[in-house]
Amino acid sequence: MMSGVILAGGEKAIARALRRIDGERAIEGMIREMQTVCQEIIIVTDAPKLLLPIVPRSTRILTEYLPGCGTISSLHAAFALSRKNALWVVDSEAETVQLPAAAAVTLNERRRMQGADAAVVLRNNEPCPLFGVYRQGCLEAINELIRAGESRVSELLNKIAWVGMDEAELTASQQVHAYERSIRHDDWSHG
Repeated sequence: MMSGVILAGGEKAIARALRRIDGERAIEGMIREMQTVCQEIIIVTDAPKLLLPIVPRSTRILTEYLPGCGTISSLHAAFALSRKNALWVVDSEAETVQLPAAAAVTLNERRRMQGADAAVVLRNNEPCPLFGVYRQGCLEAINELIRAGESRVSELLNKIAWVGMDEAELTASQQVHAYERSIRHDDWSHG
């Protein structure tokens, strides 16, 4: 059982997530894909009013309640309020739309089999912390980062046990295909 978590950011990021790709808003495509394997969908944003008329009523829209640490604060909101033990985390601004649901299932299986706190996608041998499945227990490490005033998501991986899975390996093993979208992200980096 997983919660799907979309980190949607503020107004600028949401504007990108609302762009249409193949006739569908990018964020609608993310939600649709997540609904195939997630029993709960959470969106964390600073601008919930922009999404309320767009997303399904069953989607939980959260704001940061411990602001000041950027994406770490967003992760805190999702992990603190998730109803599931595993969280499939994605960034709405990423250049590549998240791997299909089958990849999230594979990441979660790898995480459990290895006894890890998280399994993240490796792109060019670099971990992508916002393309992964995490154990809800990572909240403790997120809390530590917030107490330290840390905002870099990459620091989360330094505090937890994680495994990586190459993006190409995921697509080959699951017969899934990452697909590109035209939305660029100018303001976000992996840390």
